[in-house]
Amino acid sequence: MARDLLKNTAIYFFTNLVSQAAVFILWIVVAKILLPSDIGMYALVMFVVDFFGAISIFGVHTAITRFYASST
Repeated sequence: MARDLLKNTAIYFFTNLVSQAAVFILWIVVAKILLPSDIGMYALVMFVVDFFGAISIFGVHTAITRFYASST
């Protein structure tokens, strides 16, 4: 069981690392293509999307666990 935990943790870590590296590279490419004012607008839009995305999942995991456990 400890071996599975270590394996799954490593997979999760490297998946997040690759994802963050891709976002970093995307920002470099976007910075080369867009004007500074366009980058600011892009950053604002991404912030709003991420902000409301984070708010939208508040309590969802708890609700899923609660209702799934009560249905079985």
